[in-house]
Amino acid sequence: MVIALILAVAAHGDLVQSLERKAYDLGVNAVSRTPSDKIAVIAIDDRSISNIGAGPGRAMFTPE
Repeated sequence: MVIALILAVAAHGDLVQSLERKAYDLGVNAVSRTPSDKIAVIAIDDRSISNIGAGPGRAMFTPE
C-alpha cells in the first residue's frame, strides 16, 4: 500500500520519468556492441537522377 501511494504521488512529478531514463541508460550501456563496418552512405542528388533516370520507385512516391 505504501509503495502504491509513493508511485501515485511520484507519477505526477518527474521522478518516474527520471527513473525510467536512468534505467534505459543503464540497459543501453550494459549491452556493449562494436559498430559494424558494413555501413554505406548513399547520396542521391538531382544530377544522378537525371543521368540514370528516376526508376520505378520514385513514381510511386511522387504526388500527383
